Amino acid sequence: MVERFALLAGAATEYAIFTLDVQGFITSWNPGAQRLKGYTEDEIIGQHFSRFYPPEAVEAGRPEQLLALAVADGSVEDEGWRVRKDGTRFWADVVITALRGPDGDLRGFGKVTKDLTHRKRHEDSLRAVLEREREVADRLRAMDRTKDEILSVVAHDLRGPLAVLDGLLETLDDGWADLSSEQKRDAIRRMASSTARLRSLVNDVMDVTRIDTGDLRYDIAAFDADALAASVVDDVAGTDSTRVRLERSPTGSTMARGDERRAWQVLVNLLSNALKFSPLDSPVELRVVDTDTREVRFEVEDRGPGVAAEDQQRIFEKFSRARAATAGGEGTGLGLYIARSLASGQGGRIQVESELGQGSTFMFVLPKASDDVRPTESGELEGEPKRAGQRTLHAVQDPERRSSPRPDARGQRRRSVASVGARRREKP
Repeated sequence: MVERFALLAGAATEYAIFTLDVQGFITSWNPGAQRLKGYTEDEIIGQHFSRFYPPEAVEAGRPEQLLALAVADGSVEDEGWRVRKDGTRFWADVVITALRGPDGDLRGFGKVTKDLTHRKRHEDSLRAVLEREREVADRLRAMDRTKDEILSVVAHDLRGPLAVLDGLLETLDDGWADLSSEQKRDAIRRMASSTARLRSLVNDVMDVTRIDTGDLRYDIAAFDADALAASVVDDVAGTDSTRVRLERSPTGSTMARGDERRAWQVLVNLLSNALKFSPLDSPVELRVVDTDTREVRFEVEDRGPGVAAEDQQRIFEKFSRARAATAGGEGTGLGLYIARSLASGQGGRIQVESELGQGSTFMFVLPKASDDVRPTESGELEGEPKRAGQRTLHAVQDPERRSSPRPDARGQRRRSVASVGARRREKP
């Protein structure tokens, strides 16, 4: 019997078949074990079988756990990574059987191991394909939902500005000769305001579409956070800059790391909202905070109606606004969703602290750039050579930025100023 088993073990070169004593030390070794694990019989006899397990499995006590299960249940089967003599890993199917004598006493263990690495790789590849297909399906479903939501919002929000434009154009066409110069200028200002609202809606819809399809790109670099905050105040507040108090960082030139154009877009959204919902005699504060946690924080504080605790997460969802703000606020409910997505896309975040009737503070946080980094003409980071796989996306930029990043951003700022100014003039 023993001789026949020895002949079987010697012929089974596809399987590693060997025995252990009661403590797990190797007592026999077949040719299949040498082929699979790389050790000769002289090298391995007397060694503990735990040397076949990765360090993390040994540290977790997995070899001892398997022996204990084999003792308790008679045998145990396990799949996992094992280590060859040369340090390479393979995926193994292992069966450990407790060997007992006629008296029932434990005499040792028999261990059979088969290499399933090819099957494992095939399963992993198939699983990766299925996961990618699942992600694509999820994205398509999300895009379909976004399309329906956008169509609904666009159909609703287009009517107002278009109705105003139609009415004003008809008025100008029918009564041009009878209207005074001031009436004509007022009509043109109101038309500009309606046009700005339409442009804002189109821009928001385009941004949401790019965000939801994953097509939005970020040009990550160091930029002057204080200078950005000052430019946002100029762009949004314009001639009414007394409504905004700008508090610079202690150095007055704190360097943040992100996409400056997208960061400008986030701050414009937050500051515009703060001005829109704050009383005219109550200034809004924009602070640049150089934190001790390697972050730069922009804080926008207003004295508006505030946001209820139960709404503070919901307001960042698509087509959602705080209930306290809906009575007096215009908009699609896309702004904060876009702002949060843009913040996250460049490695930052947005959070809000608010209390009903007491106003709100929106905080936009970005990583801080290294102390020795300053922006250069090319947008590259001094002292930080580009590396393969680096998250900075200078090589894959947003198509809108390829020709002229800075002028494009300023062009958007001028359009925003026109929009804000038109809205301001439209107020009674």
